[in-house]
Formats: sequence, structure tokens, C-alpha cells
Amino acid sequence: MLTKLRAYRNSPPATHWPPEGNSKKCGYKVKNEQGQPPEGLANEPTFPLLMFSHGLGGSRTAYSSLCSEFASYGFVVIVTGGAKVQDKSDCNGDPDCEKEFEKWAHMDHTEEEIRKGYHHLDYIFPKNNPKDTSPNNEQGVDGELRSAQIELRLCELEEAYRVLKVICAGDGEEIARQNLRSEGYVGGSSRGLQGVDWALWRHRFHIDKMTMAGHSFGAATVVEVLRHTDRFKNVQAGIIYDIWGAPIKPPADDPKHRIHLPLLGISSEAFMYWERNWNGVMSLMNEASEHGAPAYLHTVRGSVHISQSDFSVLYRHVTSFFLKATVHPQRAIDLNISASLEFLRLVTPSTGGGKAIIDRCMTDEELLQISLLEEIPDDHRPEDEYIAARLRVDHEFRTRMAAGLQRKFKRKVKGGMGSGYNASDEMWCHYKPTDDELQKWIEEEGRGEHRIDESHAMKGDASAGGGSDKGGKDGNEDEAPSVTMSLSDAEYKATSQSEADSHERLGSQTQQQASFGDVKDRYHDDETQQSATHASPAAMHDESERNDAPAKTWLGLNSALRDGPQQS
Repeated sequence: MLTKLRAYRNSPPATHWPPEGNSKKCGYKVKNEQGQPPEGLANEPTFPLLMFSHGLGGSRTAYSSLCSEFASYGFVVIVTGGAKVQDKSDCNGDPDCEKEFEKWAHMDHTEEEIRKGYHHLDYIFPKNNPKDTSPNNEQGVDGELRSAQIELRLCELEEAYRVLKVICAGDGEEIARQNLRSEGYVGGSSRGLQGVDWALWRHRFHIDKMTMAGHSFGAATVVEVLRHTDRFKNVQAGIIYDIWGAPIKPPADDPKHRIHLPLLGISSEAFMYWERNWNGVMSLMNEASEHGAPAYLHTVRGSVHISQSDFSVLYRHVTSFFLKATVHPQRAIDLNISASLEFLRLVTPSTGGGKAIIDRCMTDEELLQISLLEEIPDDHRPEDEYIAARLRVDHEFRTRMAAGLQRKFKRKVKGGMGSGYNASDEMWCHYKPTDDELQKWIEEEGRGEHRIDESHAMKGDASAGGGSDKGGKDGNEDEAPSVTMSLSDAEYKATSQSEADSHERLGSQTQQQASFGDVKDRYHDDETQQSATHASPAAMHDESERNDAPAKTWLGLNSALRDGPQQS
């Protein structure tokens, strides 16, 4: 089935601010109007950056509905889609490198694949444990394989960020020359990057502050990003969509290996009934909250695991009939986007990060204001053999018919959903900070607008960009970046508090934890005892000045990818 994203290829970024309001309130013509820049900001907006990591069985093209929605709100969205396999061309004529490549080539490629210069890579199941992703698998997850996959994902994100810095510095032509998705390459596009005016992308998106998001296994990758702030210094928040928590390891003994950044989790109702996975998600919320960062956890009612991907939109009736999803696929996407934008508006600093764009474009449905759910219902909990895969709908024909007629009646007779409707009819809230905790995080002494390592990205990539890249500064881009403290210093100031304050926070979370205590799953085991409370953080090491990837990683070993294009 051929599908196309409704977007122009290689189009330039907008040079004007969006107008106030949206098409629902101001009419369709508002989409073609230009708005005035906010007071004190440049005439051309600088767009916020979001990087997305896809699920284990998906690809970079399987989330176009979600990602294009973010793009429509002014985000520059980057979706990683698999690393290029190294070949001799990466050696740049280095005889030692070519010799090393030939030594290991036969381990990953057949003679025919080596002769062709490419190979097709199918989905690979773990050896002797092909169903390690299943909730009912007695062998559990293949930890070695999944940990290696997460490490590869982290390396891909590092490489993508390096490329973005080169583009934002105005050297996109160098990236275009290295592009292997153009005409003539297997899997390439006939158009490639033709027609892109790279000068128009100079300093047009924020690289000093970015948001990480991911679905399923990609969400597990986001958690590791948030825990490795020494490698990902410019991440300001994380969004995890229906996370698959099995590959996530408990935080290391090192106190710096914790979540110190704002975290939003949006789960499907189907995954909510998977108790082992759900306990892991709640532990992540506790981990972030215990270190002073706001954490939210919501569930889209009537949704299944693929409701945040394109599959539910493309195959709506299949999702409804076989997986028993009851939420409209497009509405499920809208709820995920609305909650994400509300979260980002709340935690994004006013300076940098594109908050001005978010404030102007978003529609506030007050999803983060939903009251905490006291007890998780089990009306749609399926039999154990279908846990996490589908929902249960009793008297399905009658239930669906009655719900459809009820919606039509409310729309035609009452002109809407009626006065009895509220956001909790579509989403449940399981975890959120108290007002005092949220305000304390925002106003924490020393935090201010320097919630992340802004100076790290502002220095640019000397090897690729040729100097300072000023992208990512709202207002006057010529202003020299101020010296800021590192994320680690700021975050640990946020968490250095008295013993009495710690007990007070733990007491305020008693009500939150009650919302997930009654989920029933016969596969409950010792994993439920994993850390609900973590050790207090100690001082982290000083911020590194280097942009290199860590040693002993895929990028650290591949100097051509690590260092980027050389400038004369």
C-alpha cells in the first residue's frame, strides 16, 4: 500500500511568525496569514527542536502522523532511522582501516553482499528466545541484545545531533555531499536534497535546547538519554509514548545516572494492564520526582500500543476490530500532541527552546490538570494471554452502536459534547507533581533559564561548523552566549534539600502511588520491588568541554563519523 505524507519536499523554513489563534477559532484562512513577532524577538522565528526515536518493530516513516503534527506547531522534528553500515568508502583511503574492514567483513556480510556493496537487513529475532518482547514469555527479555540496541540508538542520536549542528552553522552543503539517500543509491530518493537552500537554515532552529521523544523501545532510549546527561548535555525534557520498560535497567550506583529532567509519559490503555511494565513506568516517574523534576503519567482511554503510530490511522478498522481499540485514531494522536505541548509549555525556559512558538500555536485542553485517578478500572482488561496486545469490549456491537448514537445526539442536539464532558472522559492521570513541587522546580535558586548546558551547544562544532553556531537563541542572535553552569550543578542544587523536605515530598506522593496499586496480573514478580526510592544524588563531575562521542562506542571508534566534515 503506497502512502505519501502531505508535505512539500525540501521546502525552506517559514520566515514569518504564525498568527494568534487557530483555524478552529479564527477560520481556515488564518493558516495563510502572517503574525507579528513577539515583543523583543527577531522577525524570523527560531524553531524548537525535537528528536524522535521509533519503536522496535517500526521505522522512521511509521510515525508521520505524530511527527507531522509536531512540525505543524513549529517544531523541527528529527527521526533517526538506522545507522549506515560501514564500508570501505568510510576509510577515506586509509590502508589500515581498509585492512580492518576486510578482516571483519565476512562476519556480517556474504560474498554476494560484499560484491554488491549493500545488503537487505530483515527484522532479527533473538536467538533461542524469539518472543522476548512478549509479556507472557517465561525467558524474559534478551538483555544483552536490547542493551546493545539501545547503545546503538544513543550513538545514532549523537550523530544526528552533530549533523544538525553543522546545518545550523550554515554548512549544510557538506552534509548534502555526504548524503547516501539521493538518486543512484539503494533505497535513495530520486530527488534527494536537490533544491535545498542551506543558507536559509542557518540559525533557524534551536540546538542549545531540544526535546527527546520516543515510542515503545524508542521511549526506553529516551530514558537512557535522560540518564546520560554527560553525553546529551542539551536535552531539556523527555516524552515517552507507551514505553516498553523491559530493556530499561535499574539506575546505576553512580548518583549522576538518574533522571533529573522533566518527564512526560503517555500510555495506552492496553499497556496499562501489563503490570510488570506498568510498575517500571511508575518507578521512572518516582525517579524523576525524587530528584526534583516534574513528572506526569497519563493514559489515553480506549487506545492500544499502535495508537501513537501511523498503523492505527491507516488501518483504522483493523485496529478497532482485532485489537478492540475504542478511541478514534486521529483523536488519539490529538490527545498525545495536546498533552505534549502543554507539558513543553510548562517546562520549557522562556529564553531559547522555542517557547514563544509553542505559546502562540497550541490549544490548551487542560489535560495536565486532570485529577489523579484513585483506582485503575479493569473494565477493558483482556485475558492474560492478550495482555498488552489488545483490549476487551463486552457486548461489542451494542456498546459501539450505543456510543456512536450518543455522540451524534450530543453533536446535533446539544451542539457539542455537553456540559457534563471533561478531559478525564478521554484521558486518565496517574502521576503528577503537586503545585508546590512544580513551583519549586521552576523557581529553584540558580536554575533560572539555565536548566541545561546551554553553552555547550553554543560553542559549535569546530571541526564541522567552523566556529560558533549562534542557532538556538531567541531575540538578538549576535549577542554572545553567557557562561552558564552545567546541568549537573543546576540539577543537584535543585535536589539538595533538607531531610524534612524529602519526607514531605514522599508523603505527597502517597495519593499518586495509590492509582496503580490495584492492577491485576498473574505475572507479578520480584521486578515490582525495584526501586521506588533511589539514593540521594551526590555531586556530579564537572562539565566536559569536548563534543566527541564517548570512547568505546560506535561513534567513538569511527573517527569519520565522530569528527564530521573537515573545514579548510
